[in-house]
Amino acid sequence: MGSPLGAGCLELDSRKAEPAWAAREENKKSGRQLDIKLHRKPLFYNKSMEGYGMNWKSFLLGAAVGFTAAIATKELLDPSRSTSPERVLADVKERVKKHGRIYGSWIVMKPEAYVKDELTYEVYRGGVTRILDGKRELFEFVADSKTGTILELNLLSEIKQSD
Repeated sequence: MGSPLGAGCLELDSRKAEPAWAAREENKKSGRQLDIKLHRKPLFYNKSMEGYGMNWKSFLLGAAVGFTAAIATKELLDPSRSTSPERVLADVKERVKKHGRIYGSWIVMKPEAYVKDELTYEVYRGGVTRILDGKRELFEFVADSKTGTILELNLLSEIKQSD
């Protein structure tokens, strides 16, 4: 006999209008055995899952989302990844142009070994020319290829610009 109260409810003893657990206590005293049935459905029950197992569309969507999240996490946390030379050059130009107008810039696209204070780095070398107070200033820089950190920024020369 199914429970009239729905899923997760105890059946009522048909002889008395009391819960089955109360009837069980009474039956312990009298020595009779009474079966108590629980009618429960799974905690996350979906009626559309009946008879079909798992929905393949949902499974594939979940697998695709998981795969994409794993790739994105790997890219963000990968320590061997290096900063692009274009990004390094843009950062250097951003710092130099705070004090004047940029006239030109260049960068070597292939990283090279560089030793500073007995430490070896893989670096990008490049240069920036800016105009400040009618003078061209030529800067050369060395930046770490892994982090983009500027290790050196040196003023090479100043050239008076003729108008």
